[in-house]
Amino acid sequence: MVKDRDMAALAKITTRQREIKTAIASLDSARDRLDQSTDNFAQISAHHQWLNQKCRALSIEAAQLTAQSQTAKATAARAVGRLDVLEKLSGKP
Repeated sequence: MVKDRDMAALAKITTRQREIKTAIASLDSARDRLDQSTDNFAQISAHHQWLNQKCRALSIEAAQLTAQSQTAKATAARAVGRLDVLEKLSGKP
């Protein structure tokens, strides 16, 4: 009787040990997935910052090009005005 109870207790202990080992393996796997997710988040965050910097740089470049375009338009308008004056002075219609 005692031997049977001891064997049953040992079987329960062995079963519980397997359950614990399985749970530990599952937790290890979950930790690894979390670590990977954290790494992915860090990469995404860094890429997001890079994209924001590029966006700011392109916005600055667009503003500079707009200013250059306005300057070019003003220069062209002055040149056309001078050409009109020269044509009037030379008598050309």
